[in-house]
Amino acid sequence: MASRGNLVDAQVAPGPKPGPTLPGPPASAPSKLSGLRVLVIDDDPGTREAVEQVLDWAGADVRGAASAAEGVAALGQFRPEIILCDIAMPGEDGCSFVRKMKALNRDRGEEVPAIALTALAGEDDRQRALDAGFQMHLAKPVEIDGLLEAVVELSKRSAPARLANDSGMSQAR
Repeated sequence: MASRGNLVDAQVAPGPKPGPTLPGPPASAPSKLSGLRVLVIDDDPGTREAVEQVLDWAGADVRGAASAAEGVAALGQFRPEIILCDIAMPGEDGCSFVRKMKALNRDRGEEVPAIALTALAGEDDRQRALDAGFQMHLAKPVEIDGLLEAVVELSKRSAPARLANDSGMSQAR
């Protein structure tokens, strides 16, 4: 029997497996997010692993964090280009995390866009997330296509800033 920790392996292994499963990756998935560094922060391991798996199928370089504190640590180690973050987490919530992340990035002269991926789906919740500094708000459960479309859209919006930073680095060399 597969444990929750083996969710990703259980999804691609042959034969029936107990527990929730995701469909296999679409044939076109690997090119959608090719190499994009995405950090997924969610205290629920099943949700986090499922989102990681979908983004991995789409070609992203994905890391997961189980808390806001782990997310802050990952900022320096992984240097994500996009963050997907739950809001309702124990301890520090996602809104507090994104405010802290924005302040850290401002000090470095960087901008990392973030998507709130949360069960808090009301209009007030959406506005609170946007006010905290998230660029998008997606309500759980989220459709795979909707998740991928949001990440692709946000990566397009942030691409000019990344390209400017990359060309500035090239010119400085």
